[in-house]
Amino acid sequence: MSDTIYTLLDISDEHSSGPIHERVATIFEVVRGHTSVLVEFRRRPGRWLLWIDVDDAPCPDCGENAGRYVQFAFLEDGRSVIGECSASHFLCEHLKFTPDQEDALRALGWKDPVEGRTPNHHVEVTSDQGVLELGQITERTLLEVFGLGLRDRAVIKFQERILHRQAS
Repeated sequence: MSDTIYTLLDISDEHSSGPIHERVATIFEVVRGHTSVLVEFRRRPGRWLLWIDVDDAPCPDCGENAGRYVQFAFLEDGRSVIGECSASHFLCEHLKFTPDQEDALRALGWKDPVEGRTPNHHVEVTSDQGVLELGQITERTLLEVFGLGLRDRAVIKFQERILHRQAS
């Protein structure tokens, strides 16, 4: 199943990107509404990306965000969702996961990064039940692994990706 979903995520098929919509939310708001947001984006036609950035930590070398995040790709088949959780490789030194946190990610259901496919921890779902479970995994990741409190804040972003075959 995994190979099929990542095969559907052919970024060379992307023609253009819509604007990135962004807002700040508390972790309470994220936890309360995240599963319903996953369900809603899965129903939308086309390809969508959703990010939850929990740290504003620019990399000292390149300036890009080097903080923890979870992100989701909703594929145009209307069923498949890929969830990814940042891997330590990309994080600022003080945010890298401990071995216990890495074990906790695996225990929650995140699969280890796979060279040549995804550099991040990942979960792939194609069913309604899988989407509900992905919502629970995300909630527990934010609270238990990232150690965030309900009053902490995250930046929520989403964007539509336009595919070549849709643009013609």
